[in-house]
Amino acid sequence: MAYDANIGSEQLSYDTGRPVLQRNMPPSPKDLGVIATLLEVAALSLTTAPGKVFTLEELVREARNFGGPNVDLDEKDVKIVLLKQSFVQKVAGGYTLKG
Repeated sequence: MAYDANIGSEQLSYDTGRPVLQRNMPPSPKDLGVIATLLEVAALSLTTAPGKVFTLEELVREARNFGGPNVDLDEKDVKIVLLKQSFVQKVAGGYTLKG
């Protein structure tokens, strides 16, 4: 079975009312899937010990570092994702990775 190794540079666009596969597209900073992935990787990176607490600002800063200069995360979108996600939990002082 053949696998598409370039799947990371492809995304579906619904601008025309039907899905169209676009290739070599930079990730959209408004794509909630992209934001969720960046936040989860950032939370993993910030968790240097079990139960480590980090702030929203630290989480966003780390996610921006992973996203690079082409991904400008909007904090409103980050908060939307954090309401629906299951990888961190809100605790006193910030967030911690769910164990």
